[in-house]
Amino acid sequence: MKFKHIRNIFNLKKQYINGCVITIGNFDGVHLGHQKIISKLKNESLKRNLPMIVVIFEPQPKEFINKNSPSRITGLRDKIKYFKKMGIKQVLCINFNKNFLMLNAKDFIKNFLIKSLNMKCIIIGKDFRFGYKAYGDVKLLKNSGKKLGFNVLEVKTLEIDSEKISSTAIRNALKNNKLEKAIKFLGHEYSISGRVVCGKAIGRLIGFPTINISSKNIKFPINGVYAVEVNGITKKIIYGIANIGTRPTFFGLNQKVEVHLLNKSGNFYSCHIEIIIRKKIREERFFRSTFDLKNQILYDINKVNDYFVYLKNKRKFFDE
Repeated sequence: MKFKHIRNIFNLKKQYINGCVITIGNFDGVHLGHQKIISKLKNESLKRNLPMIVVIFEPQPKEFINKNSPSRITGLRDKIKYFKKMGIKQVLCINFNKNFLMLNAKDFIKNFLIKSLNMKCIIIGKDFRFGYKAYGDVKLLKNSGKKLGFNVLEVKTLEIDSEKISSTAIRNALKNNKLEKAIKFLGHEYSISGRVVCGKAIGRLIGFPTINISSKNIKFPINGVYAVEVNGITKKIIYGIANIGTRPTFFGLNQKVEVHLLNKSGNFYSCHIEIIIRKKIREERFFRSTFDLKNQILYDINKVNDYFVYLKNKRKFFDE
């Protein structure tokens, strides 16, 4: 079966005649806890011989409700990438809007889960909530399951070092420069992806051209200058130095993602690239002059080059 990314419920060609097994949530980060849920979903799908579906929302409900909602760990494209790697064949992405916001919990079960999907089993985390004002919970699901003929399977929250793995914990780790902890909880590298777009060419003017990434108004939880690896431009990984922030020296207001590629130049507009965050070099700060900024960038590039020499040697050692 080929992978299907179903964009909204009206694009479902038909109800699943014999039923389906689903999981539903934001899956921000697609972390180890999410991966445990996905593993359970796959097992139940095989056991019941029913198709499996991951249901997500875009925008995420909190983003729709509050413009100042927490920053996001992963965008939609990255979520899809991780689902594919885990062997998921169908993802239903619901456009979260006012109508969905106002849907009460019982109607969510009857009209969406049963009428639209013919769901026979749902895999959820312990803290799963749904419906208008998040009134729906696991207890309501289980009671409804007894009446409507579906099963509810809970997956216990994972812990590392006595701390619960959650998107909030990972977001906080990234904000507080605890990249190793974030990666440990994620169970995969932390990266940002986006399409290369035109910028204001400020980097080029000061001698350090950058590629600018469209983040589609997603606010990322990291800020500063980073050593990064870039995928998507050539078949090989390209090393770079990224500035993620508001560019205070040029009085910026919104977060931007800019990458200066080391030993690589060219026109990469419209390329969709992945930026793997490897190491934080420093915080973003204001410079009184472009001369001071250029000197700092030169110093940062030397630090990044030193880091990648160290990383190459480390990888070589473990490969031998």
